[in-house]
Amino acid sequence: MQLALSQRLTSPSRSRDRSGRSVDRRISMATGPGAARTCIVGLGDPVVDVLVKVSSKNLEQLGLQCGGSVSLHKQQINELLKQVADDGHRTNVHGGSAANVLKGLGNLALQQRSARFMGMVGLDDAGRQFHDHFKQQHVDPLLLTSTSGKATATCLCLLTPDGERTMRTHLGASSELDKAEQLPEGWTNNCRLLHCEGYCLYKPELTRGAMQAAKAAGAEVCLDTASFEVVRNCWQTLLNLLEEGLVDLLLCNADEALAVAEMAGVTCRDDELESMEAAQRFLLRHCKVCVVSRGSKPCVVRSSSGQTLTCATPEVDVVDTVGAGDCFAAGFLYAYLRGANLQACAACGCILGSEAVSTSGAELSPGQWQNMRHTIAKQLAEHAS
Repeated sequence: MQLALSQRLTSPSRSRDRSGRSVDRRISMATGPGAARTCIVGLGDPVVDVLVKVSSKNLEQLGLQCGGSVSLHKQQINELLKQVADDGHRTNVHGGSAANVLKGLGNLALQQRSARFMGMVGLDDAGRQFHDHFKQQHVDPLLLTSTSGKATATCLCLLTPDGERTMRTHLGASSELDKAEQLPEGWTNNCRLLHCEGYCLYKPELTRGAMQAAKAAGAEVCLDTASFEVVRNCWQTLLNLLEEGLVDLLLCNADEALAVAEMAGVTCRDDELESMEAAQRFLLRHCKVCVVSRGSKPCVVRSSSGQTLTCATPEVDVVDTVGAGDCFAAGFLYAYLRGANLQACAACGCILGSEAVSTSGAELSPGQWQNMRHTIAKQLAEHAS
């Protein structure tokens, strides 16, 4: 069985990218009535999240700022694991920002539309498991497979008692997907919207090329800024994409909005709300809709047409915030793609985001998804009446 699998993954369907790396370019394209002109495509890093609970004091001793996310070498990840998980207690889940968003959309839409995810995995068990996992979550996996020997990406998620997560990621095989020319042929077929995670900003050629292809195909583009550290580290890339008119919807949380205000030079001293508003107005010079999620506080949505609205978040007991922003994005985009108004989109985002924080690692059960489909359908009907 192992030999047969190895032969399949190194079959003639493989090709080499411009740098000579071997990749698997075969894709499984969704077909049939459900795929017609309603396809949502996600681009990002498929990541195995390693969840470890730590104290706030542990985080401070490690010199890590709560809530951040940066890339590290595999050895650095392993060293951190030794320092925070001496008892060996950890939980592994299939994650990745855009991957989580597409899984949310797939579970909400089921057969109503096609959800596809593009990324690169390693030639390992984790990579093979991602194929099966995406299909179970109603997502078509357009996964490239590296044979360079690099492993599928891993993210160490340090969870403090308040439910906040601090992430350190080793991209591994995912780092080899860095140009749009590597993406599967025909990925824009019937594409209605391309969703890019903020970590794509570390790969400007890939991100710009994918966005340009989506726009040329008549699709909209959504960007989630992912982390305040991403905003700071990739500011020029973000600014370039915005100024080129390649982003239609931009999603961020409060910390990321404040980082935008800081980098754009529009910060209002001692007033975070005004700084967030200034950040949104700056971003709306270039995009149509800007959404700021604020955890347990009401999210704020603004549009380039001048609309401003807020939406309260349902009160829940917080387990952890891993994937909460991704689930918010999935709920928002699901409603948006159904033609709902922005108030309804915000409400659906808050509902799904709240459900995510009540579950470890944002892995909702089939029963939870069934309940979410019912709740969100009811919410959309109320806003439509």
